Amino acid sequence: KNINRMEDEKQIELDALQSIYLDQFKPGENPNSFEIILLPNPDAGPDMNQVGLVLEVTYTDDYPNEVPRLSVRSLKGISSKLCRELQDKIMQTAQELVGMQMIYNLAQELKDWLDEQNMDELTKQKEKDKAKEEVEIEKEAAEYRIAQSKDGTAVTKESFKAWFAKFLDTHPTKPRMINEATRGKLTGRQIFETMSLSAIAQMAANELSQQKAEDKSGAAPAGQAVDWDLFDAEAENLDDLE
Repeated sequence: KNINRMEDEKQIELDALQSIYLDQFKPGENPNSFEIILLPNPDAGPDMNQVGLVLEVTYTDDYPNEVPRLSVRSLKGISSKLCRELQDKIMQTAQELVGMQMIYNLAQELKDWLDEQNMDELTKQKEKDKAKEEVEIEKEAAEYRIAQSKDGTAVTKESFKAWFAKFLDTHPTKPRMINEATRGKLTGRQIFETMSLSAIAQMAANELSQQKAEDKSGAAPAGQAVDWDLFDAEAENLDDLE
């Protein structure tokens, strides 16, 4: 008769746990065992659940007049050491609850711990995300400042020829080029034949950018020095550069 009463109490508790935890309640391999999945926010997505536990329960023959077999394992974000500590904690609570149905109380104790732990983890994650966002913003700002300082201008063959003709007209002093290898040795054609297209385009872009700066400030900034004496023989026939 006493055995039947205990079996009835077990079944009543099982039915209650199933109705409370729904999909988080998982029956075991035998009628006296089951597990409960515990999450801080069971109806939310994984981002809102940084931690999680599984409470494994096996009823003994004399339950609830003795402590059931209990095990706590990590579902997410909990170390094995913490799981052992939590298991010891609920075992102590179970000893205090001998004689009554206790599984919900034990599960709720773990759930309360998870809620607190989850808040700490979410706060850390928010701080981490904020720091990452600030780094990205600063990176984009730095890239923008670099782009602004370069103030580059795309150069085509036609725009380069127009720029070159105008530049010769506006630089009567023709500053000397600092490249010793070509000083007084190569003609304008030879220099341009030996220079890469990107180098020529960059020189034109630099000058166009300097002209923009001069228009804004009224003063000509220091530009790239070129030995324009070498171009005298070529300046009359720009079509030869094609």
